[in-house]
Amino acid sequence: MFRYKNIIPILIISVSLLLAVNNQSNILYGDALGYYVYLPASIIHHKLDKVDELADDENIPTEIKSGISKFKKSYSTNESGNSIIQYTYGLSAMQAPGFLAVYVWDKLRGKSPTGFELRYQNALVFLNIFYLLIGLLFCYRSLSIFFYKVNSAVTVGIGLLGTNLFWFGFLQSGMAHIPQFMLISIVLYLSIKLKDCWSNKIIFRVALLMGLITIIRPVDIIYGLIPIVFIIEGILNNQEFKSKLIKGLPVKLIGAMILFLIPIIPQLLYWKMITGSFLYDSYSNYHFHWTDPEIIKGLLGAKNGWFMYTPVMLLATIGLVCKSIPRSIKIITFIILPIHIYISYAWYNYNYINGFGSRPMIHIYPLMLFGMVGLLSIKNRILHSLCIILLITASLVSMKFTYSQSKGMLFSDESTLAFNKNAFFKTSLDYHDLFYLNSPWNQAELSNNKDCITIGNINYNEIVNAKLNSDSIINKNFTSLHSNEKYPTGSIAHNIQDQEKKEYSALKSTIEMNFHDYEFMPHNHHKLIVEVNRDGEQVFWDCISINDKINKQKISSSNIEIRKTYVDTWDSIDYFFPMDKLQAGDMVKVYVWNPNNRSADFKNLSVSLCK
Repeated sequence: MFRYKNIIPILIISVSLLLAVNNQSNILYGDALGYYVYLPASIIHHKLDKVDELADDENIPTEIKSGISKFKKSYSTNESGNSIIQYTYGLSAMQAPGFLAVYVWDKLRGKSPTGFELRYQNALVFLNIFYLLIGLLFCYRSLSIFFYKVNSAVTVGIGLLGTNLFWFGFLQSGMAHIPQFMLISIVLYLSIKLKDCWSNKIIFRVALLMGLITIIRPVDIIYGLIPIVFIIEGILNNQEFKSKLIKGLPVKLIGAMILFLIPIIPQLLYWKMITGSFLYDSYSNYHFHWTDPEIIKGLLGAKNGWFMYTPVMLLATIGLVCKSIPRSIKIITFIILPIHIYISYAWYNYNYINGFGSRPMIHIYPLMLFGMVGLLSIKNRILHSLCIILLITASLVSMKFTYSQSKGMLFSDESTLAFNKNAFFKTSLDYHDLFYLNSPWNQAELSNNKDCITIGNINYNEIVNAKLNSDSIINKNFTSLHSNEKYPTGSIAHNIQDQEKKEYSALKSTIEMNFHDYEFMPHNHHKLIVEVNRDGEQVFWDCISINDKINKQKISSSNIEIRKTYVDTWDSIDYFFPMDKLQAGDMVKVYVWNPNNRSADFKNLSVSLCK
């Protein structure tokens, strides 16, 4: 199956790439921390049943402790009030070789590690790169069974550079997708080899790998269809295959089932220990929307749409109909692809946090690469040349998005079509680009209006509902907005008059604020809301993030990063709404929304009309 001499160059390349990546930052946050925490909690701290207590360990880095402290908020708890790790342990099993290597080395040197130090995180980065290369190798081997080696190699190269494999392989380690990609690549290769000649050894390996795939991401059990289809093909086309399969079939089935269950059993034991039951829904706080999947947005949307950020896979999907693709591969892909898409985008958060280019779709790439190589294998010269041009162009689009995201010029989780279109050909962002993340109106153009009159204003002395601290007004000229207030500043309402509609070209909303803490996710930022009601019905509702715009008018455009926010810095934010979208009689309402109940300081909220 795998020549061990191949491990040496892959190890060398993996180490080299690790050094090139030069990881100097924390990769253990969010999902990655939840996947990994099994290892240090059980092996070093012996607190797998009381994982929350790790947040009290003074030796663990602050940012890690902060992440662990959020388990109580995000995860279910047992009867004793201890958090139940939401994620299955499968990825930590894949990460165990790197963890154990560093842990043993630490013990030999007499160190007392926490398991969260940078060297442990670097071990995860190394394994991620190693698994990526192994996965690509098996993809190449699968492709080269049916296609020319050159086309197979080019396809694998495009798959790496022209998709989000590169992002999750090198720039965002710690997630499950690269190990899952590797495991499915191996299952596909073994299944292809199996179809020509029944082998107990191969089917037992496949069973073990499928158990691991399933415990990493249970819905990926659908990839068990890969060996099933090839087994059916072998039965239908090869009498010797059928005879070998039938001989001792009950024993083979029992053996395969046992191997399938081996990776799953530790998870069942963990659930039994922590909940008292062998089976437990650790995602009980989150749901699939089976009757209302967001398939169109998931595929084409600006918020991590698969085809938006990985357009080469749209071409690969088309390429699946090529005659050169083996019939069995077509059958497998045409069954699994729609099921995988449906499952992925039925999830409540269809765009997936930290999901550049729709991260769960990476699992199906070993099959999708066949569609790509099918395009490269077209014999008609004109069509062949056209396919090459399209594949190169699509790959460059993905590479540009990857570059932008790596430089802080894109946050695909919460991007918009207007922003992507406006910023795509830029090498740096300017201040007005940030507004396209919330609104389609061209702020640079609208802000040229300088002749403005104020039609409404709220300052700290006029806030009736504000809950002020005893020192909120003393020696200050601002109000502290309390974290328990969703709409803390009151609102300004104004009816648009016919004469105003004729004389003015824009409505300007202004807010002056200061923040004390950093908020990672833009959807939790404070918002400036412009709401327009017409004849009693809402016709516009614009939601402009404030946190990500503070202080950015004052810095060089080459230094503007979307998710970078400035704390303890006062700034005034203007937002312009075009008057041509309004009608006489419209009620315009402007207010501040605090969606995540975070405190801040406020000086002024005003609304003006500008010529």
